[in-house]
Amino acid sequence: MKTIEEILAALQAIIDGAASGGENGETRPLNDEEAERYEALERELAVIRRNQEIVNRNSAYNTPTRTDLHVHAGAVAKATETGEDRAFRSYLRTGVPNDDLTFRAQGTTTGPAGGFLVPEGFRNRIIERLRKIGGLAAEVEHVSTASGNPLPWPTLDDTSNQGEIVAENVQAAGGADLVLAENTLGAYKYEAVGVGGEPLKVSWELAQDAEFDLESLVERNLAMRIWRKQAVDWVNGTGVSQPQGLLTGGVSGLTIASNTVGMTLTNYISITHSIDPEYRIDGENVFVMNDAILALAEGLLDANGRPLLGTSTDGIAGAPVHTIRGHRVVVDNTLPATWAGSAKTIAFGNMRRAYVIRDVREITLLVLRELFARTGQIGYMAWARADGRVQDVNAYRVVTAAA
Repeated sequence: MKTIEEILAALQAIIDGAASGGENGETRPLNDEEAERYEALERELAVIRRNQEIVNRNSAYNTPTRTDLHVHAGAVAKATETGEDRAFRSYLRTGVPNDDLTFRAQGTTTGPAGGFLVPEGFRNRIIERLRKIGGLAAEVEHVSTASGNPLPWPTLDDTSNQGEIVAENVQAAGGADLVLAENTLGAYKYEAVGVGGEPLKVSWELAQDAEFDLESLVERNLAMRIWRKQAVDWVNGTGVSQPQGLLTGGVSGLTIASNTVGMTLTNYISITHSIDPEYRIDGENVFVMNDAILALAEGLLDANGRPLLGTSTDGIAGAPVHTIRGHRVVVDNTLPATWAGSAKTIAFGNMRRAYVIRDVREITLLVLRELFARTGQIGYMAWARADGRVQDVNAYRVVTAAA
Protein backbone atom coordinates (compact mmCIF):
# COMPACT_ATOMS: atom_id res chain seq x y z
CA MET A 1 0.00 0.00 0.00
CA LYS A 2 1.29 3.47 -0.85
CA THR A 3 2.06 5.95 1.90
CA ILE A 4 0.20 9.25 2.24
CA GLU A 5 3.30 11.11 1.10
CA GLU A 6 3.59 8.96 -2.03
CA ILE A 7 -0.03 9.55 -2.97
CA LEU A 8 0.24 13.32 -2.41
CA ALA A 9 3.32 13.34 -4.61
CA ALA A 10 1.48 11.41 -7.33
CA LEU A 11 -1.44 13.85 -7.17
CA GLN A 12 0.90 16.80 -7.53
CA ALA A 13 2.68 15.12 -10.43
CA ILE A 14 -0.59 14.91 -12.37
CA ILE A 15 -1.28 18.62 -11.80
CA ASP A 16 2.31 19.52 -12.70
CA GLY A 17 1.99 17.53 -15.92
CA ALA A 18 -1.05 19.58 -16.91
CA ALA A 19 0.71 22.82 -15.96
CA SER A 20 3.69 22.02 -18.16
CA GLY A 21 1.64 20.79 -21.11
CA GLY A 22 -0.39 23.92 -21.82
CA GLU A 23 0.16 26.57 -24.44
CA ASN A 24 1.82 29.88 -23.56
CA GLY A 25 2.69 28.54 -20.13
CA GLU A 26 -0.97 28.10 -19.14
CA THR A 27 -2.26 25.02 -17.36
CA ARG A 28 -4.20 22.78 -19.73
CA PRO A 29 -7.34 20.87 -18.62
CA LEU A 30 -6.80 17.33 -17.39
CA ASN A 31 -7.68 14.67 -19.94
CA ASP A 32 -10.05 11.81 -19.05
CA GLU A 33 -7.23 9.39 -18.18
CA GLU A 34 -5.53 11.96 -15.90
CA ALA A 35 -8.80 12.87 -14.20
CA GLU A 36 -9.62 9.21 -13.56
CA ARG A 37 -6.11 8.57 -12.15
CA TYR A 38 -6.38 11.66 -9.93
CA GLU A 39 -9.80 10.60 -8.56
CA ALA A 40 -8.60 7.01 -8.01
CA LEU A 41 -5.64 8.34 -5.98
CA GLU A 42 -8.04 10.53 -3.98
CA ARG A 43 -10.13 7.49 -3.06
CA GLU A 44 -6.99 5.56 -2.10
CA LEU A 45 -5.84 8.52 0.03
CA ALA A 46 -9.20 8.63 1.84
CA VAL A 47 -8.95 4.90 2.65
CA ILE A 48 -5.40 5.26 4.00
CA ARG A 49 -6.30 8.30 6.13
CA ARG A 50 -9.33 6.55 7.56
CA ASN A 51 -7.25 3.46 8.40
CA GLN A 52 -4.67 5.70 10.08
CA GLU A 53 -7.39 7.36 12.17
CA ILE A 54 -8.63 3.96 13.31
CA VAL A 55 -5.09 2.86 14.20
CA ASN A 56 -4.57 6.09 16.20
CA ARG A 57 -7.84 5.62 18.07
CA ASN A 58 -6.98 2.02 18.86
CA SER A 59 -3.56 3.12 20.15
CA ALA A 60 -5.28 5.62 22.42
CA TYR A 61 -7.57 2.92 23.77
CA ASN A 62 -4.58 0.80 24.73
CA THR A 63 -2.42 3.53 26.22
CA PRO A 64 -2.20 2.88 29.99
CA THR A 65 -3.30 5.61 32.35
CA ARG A 66 -1.18 6.70 35.31
CA THR A 67 -1.69 4.73 38.50
CA ASP A 68 1.08 6.29 40.58
CA LEU A 69 -1.05 9.10 42.01
CA HIS A 70 -2.19 8.49 45.60
CA VAL A 71 -4.31 10.40 48.06
CA HIS A 72 -3.54 10.17 51.79
CA ALA A 73 -6.65 8.39 53.04
CA GLY A 74 -6.18 9.42 56.63
CA ALA A 75 -6.37 13.11 55.88
CA VAL A 76 -9.56 12.69 53.89
CA ALA A 77 -11.15 10.50 56.58
CA LYS A 78 -10.32 12.97 59.31
CA ALA A 79 -11.83 15.87 57.42
CA THR A 80 -15.07 14.01 56.59
CA GLU A 81 -15.41 11.71 59.62
CA THR A 82 -18.97 11.19 60.84
CA GLY A 83 -20.39 10.00 64.17
CA GLU A 84 -20.90 6.57 62.68
CA ASP A 85 -17.24 6.48 61.61
CA ARG A 86 -16.13 7.27 65.16
CA ALA A 87 -18.51 4.62 66.58
CA PHE A 88 -17.10 2.03 64.18
CA ARG A 89 -13.48 2.83 65.19
CA SER A 90 -14.48 2.55 68.86
CA TYR A 91 -16.05 -0.84 68.19
CA LEU A 92 -12.87 -2.04 66.46
CA ARG A 93 -10.74 -0.97 69.48
CA THR A 94 -12.99 -2.31 72.25
CA GLY A 95 -15.25 -4.90 70.65
CA VAL A 96 -18.20 -3.33 72.48
CA PRO A 97 -21.22 -2.27 70.35
CA ASN A 98 -22.75 1.16 71.02
CA ASP A 99 -25.96 2.94 70.13
CA ASP A 100 -24.34 5.00 67.36
CA LEU A 101 -23.19 1.92 65.43
CA THR A 102 -25.44 0.44 62.73
CA PHE A 103 -24.74 -3.10 61.53
CA ARG A 104 -25.28 -3.87 57.82
CA ALA A 105 -24.76 -7.03 55.80
CA GLN A 106 -22.24 -6.34 53.04
CA GLY A 107 -23.40 -7.11 49.48
CA THR A 108 -23.52 -5.91 45.92
CA THR A 109 -27.19 -4.90 45.70
CA THR A 110 -26.75 -1.36 47.06
CA GLY A 111 -23.92 1.13 46.85
CA PRO A 112 -23.31 1.76 50.60
CA ALA A 113 -23.44 -1.99 51.34
CA GLY A 114 -20.66 -2.71 48.89
CA GLY A 115 -22.13 -2.10 45.48
CA PHE A 116 -19.79 0.83 44.92
CA LEU A 117 -16.91 -1.64 44.96
CA VAL A 118 -18.35 -3.65 42.05
CA PRO A 119 -17.46 -2.16 38.65
CA GLU A 120 -20.24 -1.84 36.12
CA GLY A 121 -19.93 -4.35 33.30
CA PHE A 122 -20.41 -3.60 29.61
CA ARG A 123 -20.94 -5.98 26.75
CA ASN A 124 -18.75 -4.90 23.87
CA ARG A 125 -21.44 -5.38 21.27
CA ILE A 126 -24.31 -3.29 19.96
CA ILE A 127 -27.47 -5.00 18.75
CA GLU A 128 -28.91 -3.35 15.65
CA ARG A 129 -32.36 -4.32 14.44
CA LEU A 130 -32.32 -5.93 11.01
CA ARG A 131 -34.86 -5.39 8.27
CA LYS A 132 -34.57 -6.63 4.70
CA ILE A 133 -33.90 -3.86 2.22
CA GLY A 134 -35.03 -4.29 -1.36
CA GLY A 135 -34.12 -7.36 -3.31
CA LEU A 136 -34.96 -6.04 -6.75
CA ALA A 137 -31.75 -3.97 -6.97
CA ALA A 138 -29.60 -7.11 -7.07
CA GLU A 139 -31.47 -8.43 -10.12
CA VAL A 140 -31.46 -5.44 -12.46
CA GLU A 141 -28.83 -3.82 -14.66
CA HIS A 142 -26.52 -1.28 -12.98
CA VAL A 143 -24.66 1.57 -14.65
CA SER A 144 -22.02 3.47 -12.66
CA THR A 145 -20.82 6.87 -13.82
CA ALA A 146 -18.27 9.38 -12.56
CA SER A 147 -20.59 12.37 -13.09
CA GLY A 148 -24.32 13.02 -12.94
CA ASN A 149 -24.87 14.35 -16.48
CA PRO A 150 -28.10 13.15 -18.16
CA LEU A 151 -27.48 9.69 -19.61
CA PRO A 152 -29.65 9.10 -22.71
CA TRP A 153 -29.84 5.91 -24.77
CA PRO A 154 -31.81 5.03 -27.93
CA THR A 155 -34.69 2.55 -28.02
CA LEU A 156 -36.30 0.74 -30.93
CA ASP A 157 -39.56 -1.19 -31.25
CA ASP A 158 -39.85 -2.66 -34.74
CA THR A 159 -41.85 -5.73 -33.73
CA SER A 160 -45.00 -4.64 -35.61
CA ASN A 161 -43.23 -4.64 -38.99
CA GLN A 162 -42.51 -7.66 -41.18
CA GLY A 163 -41.35 -8.54 -44.67
CA GLU A 164 -43.57 -9.62 -47.54
CA ILE A 165 -43.67 -12.08 -50.42
CA VAL A 166 -42.87 -10.39 -53.72
CA ALA A 167 -43.46 -11.80 -57.23
CA GLU A 168 -40.64 -11.96 -59.73
CA ASN A 169 -39.81 -8.61 -61.32
CA VAL A 170 -42.18 -6.81 -58.96
CA GLN A 171 -41.25 -4.21 -56.38
CA ALA A 172 -42.28 -4.69 -52.77
CA ALA A 173 -45.40 -2.75 -51.91
CA GLY A 174 -45.02 -2.20 -48.18
CA GLY A 175 -42.31 -1.55 -45.64
CA ALA A 176 -41.53 1.05 -43.00
CA ASP A 177 -38.62 3.10 -41.74
CA LEU A 178 -37.00 2.34 -38.41
CA VAL A 179 -38.45 4.63 -35.74
CA LEU A 180 -36.07 5.29 -32.87
CA ALA A 181 -36.97 6.76 -29.51
CA GLU A 182 -34.88 7.87 -26.54
CA ASN A 183 -34.88 7.29 -22.81
CA THR A 184 -32.77 9.15 -20.26
CA LEU A 185 -31.35 8.49 -16.80
CA GLY A 186 -30.81 11.44 -14.49
CA ALA A 187 -29.17 11.69 -11.07
CA TYR A 188 -31.46 12.42 -8.14
CA LYS A 189 -29.76 13.48 -4.92
CA TYR A 190 -30.46 11.39 -1.82
CA GLU A 191 -29.50 12.58 1.67
CA ALA A 192 -29.56 11.04 5.13
CA VAL A 193 -29.25 13.46 8.05
CA GLY A 194 -30.40 14.01 11.64
CA VAL A 195 -33.34 15.78 13.27
CA GLY A 196 -34.84 18.77 11.47
CA GLY A 197 -32.79 18.29 8.33
CA GLU A 198 -29.61 19.12 10.23
CA PRO A 199 -26.55 16.87 10.15
CA LEU A 200 -26.66 14.05 12.67
CA LYS A 201 -24.76 15.51 15.64
CA VAL A 202 -22.59 13.58 18.07
CA SER A 203 -20.96 15.17 21.10
CA TRP A 204 -17.21 15.12 21.49
CA GLU A 205 -17.67 13.30 24.79
CA LEU A 206 -19.67 10.47 23.20
CA ALA A 207 -17.21 10.16 20.33
CA GLN A 208 -14.34 9.94 22.83
CA ASP A 209 -15.95 7.61 25.35
CA ALA A 210 -17.87 5.24 23.05
CA GLU A 211 -16.84 1.62 23.31
CA PHE A 212 -17.35 1.17 19.55
CA ASP A 213 -16.08 2.62 16.29
CA LEU A 214 -18.76 5.30 16.37
CA GLU A 215 -17.97 6.77 12.97
CA SER A 216 -18.40 3.42 11.24
CA LEU A 217 -21.68 2.88 13.09
CA VAL A 218 -23.01 6.27 11.96
CA GLU A 219 -21.76 5.79 8.40
CA ARG A 220 -23.40 2.37 8.09
CA ASN A 221 -26.76 3.52 9.39
CA LEU A 222 -26.89 6.69 7.28
CA ALA A 223 -26.06 4.61 4.20
CA MET A 224 -28.83 2.16 5.12
CA ARG A 225 -31.32 5.07 5.25
CA ILE A 226 -30.43 6.02 1.70
CA TRP A 227 -30.71 2.41 0.51
CA ARG A 228 -34.15 2.08 2.14
CA LYS A 229 -35.43 5.13 0.29
CA GLN A 230 -33.91 3.97 -2.98
CA ALA A 231 -35.46 0.50 -2.55
CA VAL A 232 -38.89 2.17 -2.37
CA ASP A 233 -38.20 4.24 -5.49
CA TRP A 234 -36.90 1.29 -7.55
CA VAL A 235 -40.32 -0.33 -7.03
CA ASN A 236 -42.86 2.49 -6.59
CA GLY A 237 -41.19 5.69 -7.83
CA THR A 238 -43.53 7.94 -9.82
CA GLY A 239 -40.95 8.98 -12.39
CA VAL A 240 -41.72 12.66 -11.66
CA SER A 241 -38.92 14.36 -9.71
CA GLN A 242 -37.85 10.87 -8.63
CA PRO A 243 -36.92 7.54 -10.27
CA GLN A 244 -39.54 5.53 -12.14
CA GLY A 245 -40.45 2.38 -10.24
CA LEU A 246 -40.72 -1.11 -11.69
CA LEU A 247 -44.39 -1.39 -10.75
CA THR A 248 -45.20 2.17 -11.84
CA GLY A 249 -43.84 1.64 -15.34
CA GLY A 250 -45.02 -1.95 -15.72
CA VAL A 251 -47.89 -3.38 -17.74
CA SER A 252 -50.49 -5.57 -16.03
CA GLY A 253 -50.37 -9.09 -17.42
CA LEU A 254 -52.97 -10.56 -15.08
CA THR A 255 -55.69 -9.24 -12.74
CA ILE A 256 -57.04 -11.39 -9.92
CA ALA A 257 -59.78 -10.75 -7.41
CA SER A 258 -58.80 -9.07 -4.13
CA ASN A 259 -58.48 -11.83 -1.54
CA THR A 260 -56.44 -13.14 1.38
CA VAL A 261 -55.23 -16.40 -0.15
CA GLY A 262 -53.14 -15.11 -3.04
CA MET A 263 -52.72 -16.70 -6.45
CA THR A 264 -53.69 -20.15 -7.66
CA LEU A 265 -51.55 -22.49 -9.73
CA THR A 266 -53.48 -21.39 -12.81
CA ASN A 267 -52.66 -17.75 -12.04
CA TYR A 268 -48.94 -18.50 -11.80
CA ILE A 269 -49.05 -20.34 -15.12
CA SER A 270 -50.90 -17.42 -16.75
CA ILE A 271 -48.42 -14.77 -15.62
CA THR A 272 -45.40 -16.76 -16.80
CA HIS A 273 -46.94 -16.93 -20.28
CA SER A 274 -47.94 -13.25 -20.34
CA ILE A 275 -44.54 -12.19 -21.69
CA ASP A 276 -43.28 -13.07 -25.13
CA PRO A 277 -41.42 -16.44 -25.33
CA GLU A 278 -38.37 -14.61 -26.71
CA TYR A 279 -37.87 -13.10 -23.24
CA ARG A 280 -38.13 -16.51 -21.57
CA ILE A 281 -35.50 -18.47 -23.46
CA ASP A 282 -32.49 -17.28 -21.45
CA GLY A 283 -33.73 -18.71 -18.16
CA GLU A 284 -33.21 -15.45 -16.23
CA ASN A 285 -36.86 -14.75 -15.46
CA VAL A 286 -37.76 -14.32 -11.79
CA PHE A 287 -40.78 -13.65 -9.62
CA VAL A 288 -40.48 -10.54 -7.41
CA MET A 289 -42.83 -10.37 -4.44
CA ASN A 290 -43.28 -9.46 -0.78
CA ASP A 291 -42.37 -12.14 1.75
CA ALA A 292 -46.01 -12.20 2.92
CA ILE A 293 -47.13 -13.05 -0.63
CA LEU A 294 -44.46 -15.75 -0.83
CA ALA A 295 -45.86 -17.25 2.38
CA LEU A 296 -49.25 -17.62 0.70
CA ALA A 297 -47.62 -19.60 -2.12
CA GLU A 298 -46.14 -22.14 0.30
CA GLY A 299 -49.48 -23.92 0.65
CA LEU A 300 -50.15 -24.30 -3.07
CA LEU A 301 -49.89 -27.70 -4.81
CA ASP A 302 -49.30 -28.44 -8.47
CA ALA A 303 -51.40 -30.80 -10.56
CA ASN A 304 -49.54 -33.82 -9.12
CA GLY A 305 -50.10 -32.78 -5.49
CA ARG A 306 -46.55 -31.50 -5.03
CA PRO A 307 -45.76 -28.12 -3.41
CA LEU A 308 -45.74 -25.40 -6.03
CA LEU A 309 -42.98 -23.59 -4.14
CA GLY A 310 -39.77 -25.53 -4.63
CA THR A 311 -36.61 -25.24 -2.54
CA SER A 312 -33.16 -26.17 -3.79
CA THR A 313 -29.64 -25.69 -2.49
CA ASP A 314 -26.32 -25.29 -4.27
CA GLY A 315 -24.42 -28.10 -2.56
CA ILE A 316 -24.62 -29.01 1.10
CA ALA A 317 -23.65 -25.54 2.33
CA GLY A 318 -25.67 -23.61 -0.24
CA ALA A 319 -28.42 -21.22 0.85
CA PRO A 320 -31.98 -22.34 0.01
CA VAL A 321 -33.32 -20.99 -3.27
CA HIS A 322 -37.11 -20.71 -3.65
CA THR A 323 -38.57 -21.38 -7.08
CA ILE A 324 -42.07 -21.39 -8.56
CA ARG A 325 -42.45 -23.55 -11.67
CA GLY A 326 -38.68 -23.45 -12.09
CA HIS A 327 -38.41 -19.66 -11.82
CA ARG A 328 -36.44 -18.16 -8.93
CA VAL A 329 -38.32 -16.07 -6.33
CA VAL A 330 -36.84 -12.72 -5.25
CA VAL A 331 -38.20 -11.27 -2.01
CA ASP A 332 -38.60 -7.49 -1.91
CA ASN A 333 -40.76 -6.25 0.93
CA THR A 334 -41.27 -2.91 -0.80
CA LEU A 335 -43.95 -4.61 -2.91
CA PRO A 336 -47.49 -4.83 -1.43
CA ALA A 337 -48.09 -7.50 1.23
CA THR A 338 -51.81 -8.06 0.48
CA TRP A 339 -54.09 -8.66 -2.50
CA ALA A 340 -56.34 -5.61 -2.39
CA GLY A 341 -57.12 -2.19 -3.78
CA SER A 342 -55.79 -2.41 -7.36
CA ALA A 343 -52.26 -3.01 -6.01
CA LYS A 344 -49.62 -4.35 -8.37
CA THR A 345 -48.41 -7.15 -6.15
CA ILE A 346 -46.14 -9.49 -8.15
CA ALA A 347 -43.73 -8.82 -11.01
CA PHE A 348 -42.47 -11.56 -13.30
CA GLY A 349 -39.91 -11.44 -16.08
CA ASN A 350 -36.33 -10.71 -17.01
CA MET A 351 -35.48 -7.92 -14.58
CA ARG A 352 -32.01 -7.32 -16.00
CA ARG A 353 -33.53 -6.41 -19.35
CA ALA A 354 -36.52 -4.69 -17.78
CA TYR A 355 -34.95 -2.19 -15.39
CA VAL A 356 -31.73 -0.18 -15.04
CA ILE A 357 -30.25 1.67 -12.04
CA ARG A 358 -27.72 4.44 -12.53
CA ASP A 359 -25.34 5.21 -9.62
CA VAL A 360 -23.08 8.27 -9.62
CA ARG A 361 -20.01 6.99 -7.80
CA GLU A 362 -20.73 5.72 -4.27
CA ILE A 363 -22.46 6.97 -1.13
CA THR A 364 -20.43 9.81 0.40
CA LEU A 365 -20.18 10.44 4.16
CA LEU A 366 -19.48 14.03 5.18
CA VAL A 367 -17.85 14.46 8.60
CA LEU A 368 -18.25 18.06 9.78
CA ARG A 369 -15.71 18.46 12.59
CA GLU A 370 -15.39 22.26 12.52
CA LEU A 371 -18.93 23.45 11.75
CA PHE A 372 -20.31 22.48 15.16
CA ALA A 373 -17.08 22.81 17.15
CA ARG A 374 -18.48 25.78 19.08
CA THR A 375 -21.05 23.47 20.68
CA GLY A 376 -18.61 20.56 21.07
CA GLN A 377 -20.22 18.37 18.43
CA ILE A 378 -19.35 16.50 15.24
CA GLY A 379 -21.86 16.52 12.38
CA TYR A 380 -22.46 13.60 10.02
CA MET A 381 -24.48 13.43 6.81
CA ALA A 382 -24.53 11.04 3.89
CA TRP A 383 -25.55 11.67 0.30
CA ALA A 384 -25.67 9.88 -3.01
CA ARG A 385 -26.92 10.44 -6.57
CA ALA A 386 -28.87 7.82 -8.47
CA ASP A 387 -31.75 7.17 -10.84
CA GLY A 388 -33.74 4.16 -11.98
CA ARG A 389 -36.02 3.56 -14.94
CA VAL A 390 -37.86 0.86 -16.87
CA GLN A 391 -35.84 0.25 -20.03
CA ASP A 392 -37.85 -2.56 -21.64
CA VAL A 393 -41.49 -2.69 -20.60
CA ASN A 394 -42.01 -5.86 -22.67
CA ALA A 395 -39.49 -7.88 -20.63
CA TYR A 396 -41.85 -8.29 -17.66
CA ARG A 397 -45.45 -8.15 -16.50
CA VAL A 398 -47.14 -7.45 -13.19
CA VAL A 399 -50.05 -9.10 -11.41
CA THR A 400 -52.72 -6.66 -10.25
CA ALA A 401 -55.35 -7.11 -7.56
CA ALA A 402 -58.84 -6.06 -8.58
CA ALA A 403 -60.25 -2.88 -7.06
